[in-house]
Parts: sequence; structure tokens; C-alpha cells
Amino acid sequence: MSLAWGAQVAPLCTSLATACKCRRPRRERGTVQYCASRRASSIRLSSSTAQVLRSGLHLPTDTRQGSPWQSIRPAGRVHVVCASSDSAADTRPQRARRNMHFFAMLLALIVRLLYSMVTSGLRGLLNAIDVALCGVAWPLDTIKRVKRGASKKRVVIVGASFGGLTVLQELKKTYDVTLIDSKNFFEYTPGVLRVLVDLGHLARVTAKLPSRHNALIVGTVTDVASDHVVVRQGPNQNGEVLNVPFDYLCIATGSTYPGHIKPSVERTLEERTTTWSAEYERLLGADSVLIVGAGAVGVELAGEIATTYPEKSITVVDRNSHVLANGFPKSSQDYCEKWLRTHGVDLRLNTPITNVHDEGCDLQDGSKITAQVVYRCMGAKPATDCLGSSIGGIIDARGALRVNDYLQVVGYRNVFAVGDVIAHSSNEWKLGHTAEMNGRLAALNLSRLDEQKELMKYPDGIVGGPLTPKVYCVSLGKYDASLGFNKMVVNGALPALMKWLLEWTQVQKAQERHIGILFWHVADHVANFLGRTVLLPKDKAAQSGPLNAGASSMSA
Repeated sequence: MSLAWGAQVAPLCTSLATACKCRRPRRERGTVQYCASRRASSIRLSSSTAQVLRSGLHLPTDTRQGSPWQSIRPAGRVHVVCASSDSAADTRPQRARRNMHFFAMLLALIVRLLYSMVTSGLRGLLNAIDVALCGVAWPLDTIKRVKRGASKKRVVIVGASFGGLTVLQELKKTYDVTLIDSKNFFEYTPGVLRVLVDLGHLARVTAKLPSRHNALIVGTVTDVASDHVVVRQGPNQNGEVLNVPFDYLCIATGSTYPGHIKPSVERTLEERTTTWSAEYERLLGADSVLIVGAGAVGVELAGEIATTYPEKSITVVDRNSHVLANGFPKSSQDYCEKWLRTHGVDLRLNTPITNVHDEGCDLQDGSKITAQVVYRCMGAKPATDCLGSSIGGIIDARGALRVNDYLQVVGYRNVFAVGDVIAHSSNEWKLGHTAEMNGRLAALNLSRLDEQKELMKYPDGIVGGPLTPKVYCVSLGKYDASLGFNKMVVNGALPALMKWLLEWTQVQKAQERHIGILFWHVADHVANFLGRTVLLPKDKAAQSGPLNAGASSMSA
């Protein structure tokens, strides 16, 4: 823990020490400051040397003691020269700027120290609570296993992200559940962008897929029928072909995303680590970065890079007039846009793009933007390619799987679908919270269908109201964020701390630790209660939208 604190605060301590030395600089008569500007400018020198210098003129060669040109050293062609004045009026603004810089660094240092202390303390407390919960839950689980009969119906879940793991958590003790995914690990997508600047962060946002209470098949689904799925195992789908029968099926395949942000061909955590290592080195060696898309993914990516590598040139280009344009509140848009500009990010908004390639992008006006590294932060789409010709034929124009109000795939009574892959009449945001709400209702309706009870409609049956809460958290580096809950928006360091808590508990939940399961069981119920009582959404139009955040802070 102390090593982590040192790594976080050491650069700031160095800068702070430098700022302390420079707060009251020694004034030297005749000291000259100059910059290489190509534009001729009028400047004011000391009273004895007032003149106008234009580009191309030679500097005086007088270097006698006390001369205003004494500190000039040959360093190439100088175009604009500014000599310091001895008057208090000239030094006061400089001193004020130095003081502001000093206190800004001091505040940043304090925030980082508090962040490290609070997260370390919370981690220890939550781990202690988990130990206590294990002691209570073990005898209860034993009693339930004794009471249950041996005959269980078969449930197959395709996809192991937020929605799929929620269904597994709800059904694993009462059904014979088989979990199928193309990889053997869970990756917390909303927090994975930080791996680009901190390779060690990958271990904090990944976990092995659960297999203690369920069967686990690592393979690619190539077809889905009404009573079985076809799975091809092995790398590049060249292994054994399995027909996995089911009584009930839940499709939670999520969405695909350009590039490396979501796993595509990686089957193991080792392969995923290799991919991220290559991306980490590629960014580390680049001087210029282009991010195409100023949605949640693009903003978070720019924030991570600007925080860790402030010396890199970062350009974000988007056709919209604001960042986070797809339905985010104006206060979040303004805060994130101001933060990015303050940290030196070049925002090219209102800029239509015609083509994106590895060297940059082509703009509609015929100009080009080039960079050493280009990230495409747009283009998420539902992952329905694996569904084959039967169920796969029931998709909408966007490529999403159509479901009814009970989250059943249209035309199939025993097949449910949840998360990014579905098209539902609510047209809600594709977020981690909504995917979990999908999963809870799908599991509830599956059980009620098995018990021949009336099914519950979404979202009323699980949320208790016509709309699911709109919850998001957009990170701006590690220590800043914008958090939204319906009409309420909170910006600053507190949302960044909340983001850490959400991230840590989600990974624990994926590992089937009691603290993660309990935290999200309580958090979902509290969010639903607040969303229908205190923090009501503005209206359904504001709640819906085309957003499919992919790697945004709460996405599925």
C-alpha cells in the first residue's frame, strides 16, 4: 500500500517542491525572457532600451555587466524578446500565477492522498465484512443443498457480462445452469480504459468466470435452436463441436466494439494481457493521439491519457457540438468539456468525419488530422452474429434481438434475452445497471414460467415504476469524474471515489464473493427506490436514447 501511495504522489511532490522554490524568485535587473514566435511584436524593455524588434533583426551584442541583454545565450533565431521590468506592476501578475499553480498542485496532492487512504480503508473494511458473511452464509447454503431435490431443469446462459452473471446469480441454486462464453474471464469494461496507462490495473478489473455452482463451457456459439445451442470449442473455432441442450435459454451476448476495448479473439486472461501490453507500449511511445468520438468512451480515454501523459498531444474529434452529446445532462457535458480543455486536450467539435484510418481521419471539408495513435471510440453494435439462422432472424434494423415486455425473444416462450443485445420498447440506455435489471427480471420470469405463474412486465415488475433509473459515471482520470442519477449530477473527486467502489464490488460479485453480491443486491434496490420516489427522471424522452456506451462508466 505504501508503494502505491508513493507512485501516485511522487510526481506531484517533485512539482510541489519546485513550485515552492519558485514562489518568490530573485529579481535581476535586465533579465530577458524570449520565445520563438514567428510573428513580429512590439515589446517594452527597460527605460534605457525601449525599441521595437521585428522578425529577422539581430539582437544587440552588448553583454556587459548590467546590460539588459546579458542573459541572452545563442539558441537559434529569436523572433520575439521580452525583457522583465523592475516595476511591481510587472511582477505581481506573475507572482499571482505562481501562487495559483502552487495551491492547485497542493490541492491535487491532498486529493490523491485522501483517495489512497479512503480506498485502502474501504478495501480492508469490505474484506472484513466478507469474512463475516462467509461465516453466516456457509451453514445456510448447506441447509438449502440438503433440502433441494436432485432433479433440476437445465438453463443455458450465453454471455458472461453484467446481464448474464446476474441471471446466473439468481438461478444457480435452483436450476442446473450452464454458462457459455468465448473467454474464461470476466472483464469490467467500464474501468478497463485505465489499463492503457496502467498495465497493472488489468488485474484489478478482471476475474475468472464462476464455475463452483454451475457448468462452464469456453467456446463460441455458432447456432441457437429452440432446444439446444451449438458450441465450437478451441482457438479459432477449430476444436470440438458440442450440442448443449436446454429447457430454458438466456441470451446475454452483449455488444461488440471496434479495436481492443472489448475482448474479441482472446480466450484466456494471458492472451488478454498480451493484447493490453502491446497497446500500452504503443501509446507509451507515441507523441500524438487522435480520439474519434466524444461520447463517454472518448471522453474517458482522453481523461486517462491527459492525466497520465500531460506532455502528449491529444485531439478529440466529433461531429456533435458538445461532448457526451447522446442524452447526458448539460452539467456533465459542460464539466467534462471544461476539464478536457483545461488539461490541454484539443477538442474539434462540430467536425464531420468521412473516413478513419490508422494514420488519422479525413474531414468533410477535405482536411486531414494525423496522429501516431488513433482510437475509434464509436460504432458499438449488438453481438447477434452468433445466433444463427433461426433465432438470429428475429433482429431489428440496428441488429438487436427483439424481445417482448417479459424479455422473451419474440416467438420463443422459453428463450429470454438481456443487456446490450436486446431491442425493447423502453428504448433505455445500455448501461450496467439496466443490464442487471434485465437479468433480474428475466430470471424472475423464467422461474415464474417454470412454476406456471403470471409473468412480470419490464421494467415495472423489477423496478416498481415505468422507467429504470438512469445511472452513469464518466471518469476523468483516476481522481475526477462526473456522476449522474436521473436529474442529479455530482462532479469532482467524490464521484471518482464512487467509481472505484462500483468497480471493486462488481469484480468481487463476478468472483461470487458475498460482499459483492450483497452490495449490489442492496444498491440495485436502493437505486430503484430512489428512482421512483426522490430522484425522479424528467420524462421518458430524456430517459431513452441511442446510447450504447460500450466502455462508458456503467456499461454492460
